[in-house]
Order: sequence, then C-alpha cells, then structure tokens
Amino acid sequence: MIVLSRLRSRAGVIAFALLVASSFLVGSCGIRGACTAIGCESGLTVQFLVDADGGVPPMGDLDITIEHQVDQAFQPLMTCVMAVHGTMQLLCNSSRAHRITPQGIVFSDTSLQRLRVTVSVDGTQIYQQSFTADYTSSEINGPGCGTCTQATIQVRLQQ
Repeated sequence: MIVLSRLRSRAGVIAFALLVASSFLVGSCGIRGACTAIGCESGLTVQFLVDADGGVPPMGDLDITIEHQVDQAFQPLMTCVMAVHGTMQLLCNSSRAHRITPQGIVFSDTSLQRLRVTVSVDGTQIYQQSFTADYTSSEINGPGCGTCTQATIQVRLQQ
C-alpha cells in the first residue's frame, strides 16, 4: 500500500514536471503563441476630409453619391447626407455591408476596385472624382495569424 502511494505521488510529480516543461517549449518556439489580438477589419475605407488644406468647407448639407464600376459602367453603391457645419453627422443608405465611423465609411468588401464620388449642395454638383482602390495585405497579428486586406480613399470636401 505504501509502495503504491509512493508510485502515485512520483507519477503525479513527473506528469506535472512534463506539463510545465512542455508549456515552456511551445511558448518559446512561436507556434501560434506569437499572435496578438490587435484586430483588423478588411475592406475599403472612404474618408471625408472637410476643410482640408485650408480650404473653405461647403455651406449647407452635402448630398453624397458613391458609385462602383462594374464592367465599363458605374452603378449606385451608396447615398449619403452629411451635415458639414455643426454635428458633422453622416447618414448613409446602401445594400452593401458597411459601418459609419468619425472619419467616413468602411465597406466590409475587398472586391470594390473603382469608385466615383459625387458631392452636391442644394442640387448643384460641387465635386466629382473617380478613385482606384489600392489594397494592401498584412499579417497585423503576426505571421500565420490571419491576413488583413485594406484600402483607403480620401475625399476632400471644400468649395
């Protein structure tokens, strides 16, 4: 009985020692232990820069239309209204997955390649420009921890 008790306690000590030793080995060799949890949202960001480069922001609410190119034609992607003075509130409508941020809009879609942005005030077009998204991919959380693909276009809103 005493012999069995000693064997059990030695087996427990050996098992514990092996567990501790293996945790050091796995942690030090970088096998999935080097991943961080920074987080990354793949997609396209459309930033609206008001009063950029010292220009005067347009007066009144802005009507913003974003279109994306399919084959050779541009098709509607999103419509927005932005209150430039005061709240800077951006209200948008689109069938594509997106979210509004303080800087603009993030589309959770990396297939968008060519966009055209048109801005109007009181029915008068004040701005139109086409953009080509330049996506870059990175492993922001470490090698082998997933790839994040992002692009940003900047729309400068001024008179």
